[in-house]
Parts: sequence; C-alpha cells; structure tokens
Amino acid sequence: MTNSSYASRSHSASFDAGEFMPRLAAAADNQIQRMLLPALSQAASHEDWLRVYGAHVKWGRMAQGKTLAAPLPQAVQPFDVLGQSAGDQLGRRLRIGFLSGGLHNHPVGRCCQAFFKHYQREVLEVFALSTHTTNDWLEQNIRANLPNGHFVDLTDMETLAAAKTIAALDLDVLVELDGHHMSSNTLEILAYPGIARVRTSYLGYAATTGLPLDAWTIDQRCLPDDNGNYFTERDLVGLPIGFCLEGYDLNCQQSALPALRNGFITFGTLNNPNKWCPQTLINWAALLQDNPTAKLLLGRPECDNPLFVQQWQNRFAERGIDADRLIFAGNPEGGYLKLYERIDIAVDTYGNTGGMTSLEALACGVPVLSMGHPVGARQPVNLLSTAILQHVGLADEWLVDNVDALLAQAACYSNDLESLATLRQTLPQQLTNSALYDGRAYASGLSDALIALADRCRVAENTRHQKRLTESSGR
Repeated sequence: MTNSSYASRSHSASFDAGEFMPRLAAAADNQIQRMLLPALSQAASHEDWLRVYGAHVKWGRMAQGKTLAAPLPQAVQPFDVLGQSAGDQLGRRLRIGFLSGGLHNHPVGRCCQAFFKHYQREVLEVFALSTHTTNDWLEQNIRANLPNGHFVDLTDMETLAAAKTIAALDLDVLVELDGHHMSSNTLEILAYPGIARVRTSYLGYAATTGLPLDAWTIDQRCLPDDNGNYFTERDLVGLPIGFCLEGYDLNCQQSALPALRNGFITFGTLNNPNKWCPQTLINWAALLQDNPTAKLLLGRPECDNPLFVQQWQNRFAERGIDADRLIFAGNPEGGYLKLYERIDIAVDTYGNTGGMTSLEALACGVPVLSMGHPVGARQPVNLLSTAILQHVGLADEWLVDNVDALLAQAACYSNDLESLATLRQTLPQQLTNSALYDGRAYASGLSDALIALADRCRVAENTRHQKRLTESSGR
C-alpha cells in the first residue's frame, strides 16, 4: 500500500466516529480486522463499545470457523483432573509458550524480554514461538536465555502448520502477544482449540481478541472499570507489572530543553495517527490556543506525505490553528527518537493512549501530559499511559482528568522552564529506578500469574468433569 492510499483511507474515512462506527458494524468479514485498531480510538460511549465488541466477536467467529474447516489432527490432552495443582499433577515443570511476530527489536520484544532472563526456571519450562525472526540483538538475547530447542521459528509457516508445531510441544499455557495487528497471524493460530491446555492473550493489544479464551492478561492498573463487559475471554488477569524495559537501552543522548533556544514551547507526539481521534484534536488545539507562541510537532513517517499533512492542517484550521503552528516531521537521520530533542512536552492521545511511545518519551527526558477517561467508564486501551505514569511516580502532576487541568499543567511548566529543564535531566533515571525496569519483579509477577491461571483452569476443568460424572451416573 502506498503512503498516499494509507493517508486517504485510514485518516480521512476513520476520523469521524459518527461515520466510522456504523461502517464498522456493517463491515464485511475480510475488512473487519484492519478497522479494529482505529476503532479503539473512536469508541467514546457504551454504544460505541458495543459496536467495537461486536466487531471483535464477528472476527472471532470467522477465525473459529476456519479452525473447524481445517482442524488440528492431534489436540493437546487436557489436564489430568485428579491432580492437586496444574504444576504438581503433571510431575514436571509447567510448559509455557509465548507466541509473537515481535520477539525481536519491536515494542512487544522490548516490553517482555526481561521475562526470558528472569523467569522461574525451577517451576516453568518456557518456549519462545516466533512468527517473524530477524536475528537482531534482542532476538539473540531471548535465544541465549532459553535452552536449546526452546526458541521455535515459525516464520513463513501457514496457520495450520504453525498450530500443529505448537500443539506438538504439549504446552500447558499458550500466551499470544500480538493481538489484532495486520502483520501477524498469531491470533488465527491461537484460535485453534486444543493447541494448548490454557490460552491467553497479553501485551500487544489492549482489547478483547474476540475469541473464547481462558483469559486475557494485562497490567492490573489497566483492568477495565466494568470488569470485562466487552471481553469474550473468561477471565481477566491483572499483573503487578505489566511490561518491563530492563535490557532495552535506548541510547538516548541527553539534550537541552528546546524552549531555551527556541523561545517557545514545543508540544509533540510520536503516537500512531490511528490514535489521533476527535477529542485528541480538541485537546491539542486547546493547548495551542492557550499558549499563542507554542508549536506542535507531529512526528511520524506519514508526515513525509503531502496529502497526510494537508488533511491534518485542514483539521487544525477548523479549530483555529494556523499551519505555521504545526511541525510535521518524518523519520530523521539517526532514527525517530532524535525527534524528542525538538520536543519540550509530549502530549498523549486521548482514548487509545500511548504505550511504548510514552515509555520512550520518558526515557528521552520528555514528560508525557495525558488526559485520562472518566472513572467508571475506562477500558484498558484508555489506561496504558495511566499505568506508566503511576509506575514512574508522575501521575499526580502529569495525569489529568479534564481539558482545563490539561491546560493548567501545560501552562505551569511553560512558565517555569527551569523546572522543566531540570526534569528533562532527571527523568530518564527516574524511569530506570522504577518498577518498569525491575526485570526480576516483572518476571516473578508474570510467572505467578500464569501458574495461578493454570491452576484455576485445572480446577474449573475438574469441576466440569465431576459434573459430567454425576450427570452420567444419575441416568
């Protein structure tokens, strides 16, 4: 797909939630998945979330239909219902596989690589199941932390062939890490019943899979307020630390505060344009209106496309923001993180908030100003930046709950450049000292959660088994 078609299709047609949500509900089967990620940014009401949930369910049914048409020839046998616990009854360590196309220098790999170094080897046998190998430094780190034969290359395998390969490993728990991303078929692989005794999705996608999985897993700070009304998974598992950057050295160069040389504040974002929803535009325009000298840097590869730039200039113009207040920046020489050398304050997207983007901003010394959803109506996708700011100890100042507070916080630091410059120098170390760099604690929490999940599934299986026996004896 060319940049031009990407810009015109994704960012013109999907921007207005009033138009997008009905289109989502009416989408053909082969169109649904590409619409799910922008749908998460658009959902702003119960009715919207019902449509988003319905689209995921529709995709899930389609994926399950494919597994029925080409089933696994040999499914994994269920837990022995007579055992005391998932680990004890097997007479061996619990076998866990992590399935992803991002087990390399990719946001998924960066956020979970510490697990492979620190997992509980005395009770877990761990496999990395990669649908896209690169042999880069991060993949090599994962390989080095696993026994021979435990990094499984599924690159270029058809879905059924990959599922057969995984089923042959006799896994107790299969953890899928990608979610609904078009470059990955991991959810289609996960859809096979009997591919593992327990199936869960984690990390890569902050909403339901649409599949009837045993569980869905995330940082406990991101669990939905409604206890999972929009999830098809049977259980929601909250982790004490949901992601960890230990082992990921961004090599960010400490840079001076841009405002000191520019004479004005530069707000900025490197978030995916699929997240630039109408409320995000309202927030960003309000920041520029409240600070007449400030500028907004939009840093994305799409910004090299004139059509994309014109679309967003027009949208800001409708909010009274002139084009000269906007800086459109593609990937610079030296990588996209260089753009943070031009940004004083990172402004988060509303709805579908930043994840890795927020973490990278903090690592570069750039604070992230985020506006959260109203308590009581929050979904995981609304809470990613909330969790990050809480872990790092920034939530009291940099997480706000309305536009007025957003403007007040921005004005406070815009008028105190000395404090903002000091924060820029201390923030990277503050991030490094936080739980988000504690690989041992992260791996321990995830290990314990997966062991407990397997135990709950075994108990539930035992209960169903006993019920069947009782019903059979009563006939």
